[in-house]
Amino acid sequence: MSKHRIRQSVLILLISLLLPLLSACNDEPPAATATPPPTAGVQGNPKTPLSPTNRTYHSPDLAFSLDYPNDWRVSDKNASSDGVIFYVSDRETSLWVQRQEFGGAADAANRAGIAYLKGVNSRPGISQVVYQNEPTAYRAGGLDGLSLDFSYVASNKIPQQGIFIAVTTDDGQTYLLNFEAPQATYRDEVSIFDSMLQTLRISGVVVGPSNPVSKPPTERSAEAEWLIMLYVDADDNILERDMMVDLNEVERVGSSDQVHIVAQVDRYKGAFSGMGNWTSTKRFYITKDDDLGKLNSPELADLGELNMADGQTLSDFITWALVNYPARKHALILSDHGSGWPGGFSDPAPGGQGRDKLALAEEMDDNLWLMELDTALDAARQKTGLDKFELIGFDACLMGMLEVYTTLTPHARYAVASEEVEPALGWAYAGFLSQLIANPAMNGADLGRTIVNSYIAQDQRILDATARRQLLKENDMDESLDSPSVVKEFSVDVTLATVDLNAIPTLNQAVNRLSTQLAGLERSKITSARANAQGFENAFDESSASPYIDLGHFVKLLRSQSGSAAVKQAADAVLAAMGQAVVAQRHGPERPGATGISIYFPSRTLYRTQDNWQYTRIASRFAQVSGWDDFLAAHYGSRRSDAAPKRTVTRFAALSKPIQIEPLRLSATTAAAGRPINLQTTISGRNLGFVYHFIGRTLPEEQAILIEDIAYVQAADTQEIDGVAYPAWPAEDVAVDLDWEPVLFSISDGVAAVPALLMPAAYGDTPTYAVEGIYRFADGSSERFARISFRDGRLTQVLGYPRLSNLGAPRIITPARGDTFTVLQQMRKVASTAMDPFDAGSEQGAAYTREGGTLTFGDTAWTVVERPAPAGSYVIGVIAEDLDGQRSAQFDTVFVENAQAVAVNGFKPYTNSALAIALLYPAAWSVEEDAANDMVSFTDDENGALVLVVRDSYPDADSADAANAQGLADALALFTADSELKNVVVAPQAESVLLGAYPAMQRGVTFTLDGEPLQALAVVSSPTRNATFTVLLLSAAADFTAMQATFQPLLASFDIMLTGLSKEPLGSPAPNIQRVLWQDTFNTDDSGLTDDSGDWGAAGYSAAGQYAVSLNPYGGPLYDYYPAESLPASFVLQAATSFSGAANNGYGLIFQVTDSEQFYSFQISGDGFFGLDRIDDAETVTTLIDWTPSDLILTAEQAINTLTVAGDGGAYRLYINGRQVARFSDDRYQGGSFGLIADNYDEQAPVSFTFDQLTMGTP
Repeated sequence: MSKHRIRQSVLILLISLLLPLLSACNDEPPAATATPPPTAGVQGNPKTPLSPTNRTYHSPDLAFSLDYPNDWRVSDKNASSDGVIFYVSDRETSLWVQRQEFGGAADAANRAGIAYLKGVNSRPGISQVVYQNEPTAYRAGGLDGLSLDFSYVASNKIPQQGIFIAVTTDDGQTYLLNFEAPQATYRDEVSIFDSMLQTLRISGVVVGPSNPVSKPPTERSAEAEWLIMLYVDADDNILERDMMVDLNEVERVGSSDQVHIVAQVDRYKGAFSGMGNWTSTKRFYITKDDDLGKLNSPELADLGELNMADGQTLSDFITWALVNYPARKHALILSDHGSGWPGGFSDPAPGGQGRDKLALAEEMDDNLWLMELDTALDAARQKTGLDKFELIGFDACLMGMLEVYTTLTPHARYAVASEEVEPALGWAYAGFLSQLIANPAMNGADLGRTIVNSYIAQDQRILDATARRQLLKENDMDESLDSPSVVKEFSVDVTLATVDLNAIPTLNQAVNRLSTQLAGLERSKITSARANAQGFENAFDESSASPYIDLGHFVKLLRSQSGSAAVKQAADAVLAAMGQAVVAQRHGPERPGATGISIYFPSRTLYRTQDNWQYTRIASRFAQVSGWDDFLAAHYGSRRSDAAPKRTVTRFAALSKPIQIEPLRLSATTAAAGRPINLQTTISGRNLGFVYHFIGRTLPEEQAILIEDIAYVQAADTQEIDGVAYPAWPAEDVAVDLDWEPVLFSISDGVAAVPALLMPAAYGDTPTYAVEGIYRFADGSSERFARISFRDGRLTQVLGYPRLSNLGAPRIITPARGDTFTVLQQMRKVASTAMDPFDAGSEQGAAYTREGGTLTFGDTAWTVVERPAPAGSYVIGVIAEDLDGQRSAQFDTVFVENAQAVAVNGFKPYTNSALAIALLYPAAWSVEEDAANDMVSFTDDENGALVLVVRDSYPDADSADAANAQGLADALALFTADSELKNVVVAPQAESVLLGAYPAMQRGVTFTLDGEPLQALAVVSSPTRNATFTVLLLSAAADFTAMQATFQPLLASFDIMLTGLSKEPLGSPAPNIQRVLWQDTFNTDDSGLTDDSGDWGAAGYSAAGQYAVSLNPYGGPLYDYYPAESLPASFVLQAATSFSGAANNGYGLIFQVTDSEQFYSFQISGDGFFGLDRIDDAETVTTLIDWTPSDLILTAEQAINTLTVAGDGGAYRLYINGRQVARFSDDRYQGGSFGLIADNYDEQAPVSFTFDQLTMGTP
């Protein structure tokens, strides 16, 4: 056998197989922070609710009461004359309340009160006093009044900020409030004051009597102050129990003669069996009852099974309630799963996809879609004559979006919703309704602030000791925790906001102006702001980062990073409009960037899915008044100047090329406990977002890779805006240098531990990781796809989805004893036959999941535990993700040895550094090494079987296939040339297989030796130019089939321990043109291509006998072709090309050009990428091969790159400088013409191209 050494790595295959997994890793952008917008008066943005253990102050002298925090103090020695002072001395914050009589009408008295406070404020020692121009209307203690913002510099030189409030009773008593705090902390302190103000009670002010009622009115009631309508879609096995408990919380308050509370409730068949266990749809009039475990309110109607996802059902409920329970103000609260702009509120009975024929319905089933909600609200208002709801609220996930608020604007004055998912607790109904009952004079803003401030902090399942212990037990938490501690635990990642819908049109106008300014901003800065903005849970497929981002935080990032005065001005206008729109908002420390309103900004991949999931149809009202959808189209299209060449086309693919990574450099090819591997590489390219470390384990018998670990690679520097941390990579190349100890992870329920892939979910000092799996309920109800999150090694959240896919409205699950979670293992299949890395459409590398181990919820908290990596072959890699979600990777293989060297499933690890191989072999077999002949044998002495591994090389072979063929011939010659072997029969042809993860060829042979029938199989792989590996398998012919159970795991585990190789296979050579049918040497202009110039650049025939194109920044694309020519069914098209100038370009060949100028475009770029598009019209481009790096492309300026396209029917092969780089099949366009294309994607620098020797012929 010849001593050639050839190796050509197949690890390039793993890139296409493994990269899709990372789409799920950054399913949630980095955890973020934001400070609320500047507060104009106390009606701004409260974020710190009063503690549920606050104190109550009552002043008999001044006839008022007020709740205040525990850490505040009160001074009231001379209350009747000097008023009452509430203060926190160490924070220099105070509230002064006093009562005066000014006489006259209330408005005049209020103005006199403000003037009085201004006079008192003119005290010695203060300076730079500034008041707002005029007092503004304000409401406090159930009275209409006035407020005035002011600021000054105190005698200690500390800037102070404050607000005066004056309200006057019917009997002429004017109550004056003066609140002050340091400007540096004012936004936090004023939110506490706002919460205090909600509890202000002035004697005699409450609107009419507000007395509890024990039963509904027997006839149409007199007009009350409020009607609260609860639309409770509890037909869901995750939420049914929680929503029924919420209904019991409402009963703890009940209706009054001034506040009617009615509910329509649909329940689930199965799941929660308490509270009557009925499954139909019923209506209730809610009355007071303290029992949290039983619904005692009178039932008004059993409507049978209704579809709560149908807009007509909602409209009917609203109409019924408005007609039967008249009131001056109306609130509608919808409870269930929410999914943001699509809507939510699905109903499995009757289920189905509904009548709207939406692509989302095929994935999520029917929902109450946003445009359907719009129609239902309008219909109910039309039927009843209702002008507007005072408030509409969503006790549901993800509904706090600009798209949703815009839809509600014609229908309501205020809205309450969450940007993030909500915990199963839901809203604190008893907390805010008790305040409404006590003061029905509230308006929508007051009620909204109360809902936000009471959220979590005043939930009955936390305040009630018995309910709290049960809640803690269900969540595997310490049952001795007090209420404040539980509030803190459940508030870490919540959001909730009240929005003034009258301010939404102004906000939309500001966003439109910002969108216009962004048209001129460098795209990478926009993409960076999107990628790093505070994000929220993903209601779509996890293959893309969450498209739900906080609007305010996104705008702040733009403002900080744009470098544009116009963008900053437009951003300031958006932030100012948000400050007017957001009445109140709160967010937990894990969502610090939340400012109250989110917006849909999908990744490029998600935007191009299913027509952007029909975004403009579902969020139709928003699309009508907003230019945001036009901005998205421009952002993911090509923004060109109006001065473009005559033939242009919009391209998606060229806007962003993937990051490039150098081949990995490994310190060793084997790893063991205490003997880590060092991995190094260099990353280059624009807009680097995140870097990940990847570990996958080859499963011998399954010919698949099990993804074992993915983790963030932390950047050396981190940037932060409003507390949101994101990696700050240097502008130059990024060096990666990390160690991998062979340690993996499991999750434990305290009884058992199962291996699990913990995927990165949120970047930061304390990253969040998530495990995907199937959640099964102990009661046997429908199983769900779920994601469980861990932070600091501890389970923090269980998030369930409506179906067995990760698409749809998620909701937090509260696990019950006996519920189970089965880990989904992430797999990447390595095909057993004909695995062609050039076949972009191949399904042989498909990703899939399978069920792994199962854990059971009980009394012990779940944790993450380490485990040693099992022995075997591993894929180790680095994956880089740009800000647009595109990923590039480099992988290599290593072998892990267990220190114990014990058999696993009957196999032991074997490594040989001289041969550079590693594998698993049967533990009972013997091993013999022959270093002189570069071989090792494994022998089954009991059964007489043999496996022989030989390393060889064939440097003269021009491809791996040729080397494999020579290796097979040499191996089989051992049998055919040996005279002692008889009846030698060689299999008629070789088969394509895999040896480990490497493409190989195999061929069998049978023969007899000393009369005994034997059978052998030769498997040959040439993964590098310097190494060909031959594996010979031999046994008695009668045993050969049975021996496959041993042979196949050995073959599948085979690993080649060579590193630092080029991961691009050497493709087949380009075909020669045997018969030239047409050629353009460009020596004359007879062929009639474009000869023109303009603001875009110039194109024409050069004196050097070439076709030359010059394009200014963003000047193209320019294409032209030969209308009189056509391509035969089998053709070869070729041209010599070059560029000078901006490397971020694209140039190449177009072919199959139709009369309507539809065609395929094969381009390369100056920075080393190639891609292929199909152009269906000037605005519709389908990317068949996205930008892919290739070492075959010469990137030096003026270097000649020869491009070749070979076509045969609808099958095509693409070549660069004589070697194949890709192939594809598409028969949409046939028999068309051909030509040239050039484009400049650089926004600052020009570029020029040359084309020469354009030739077309037959192979």
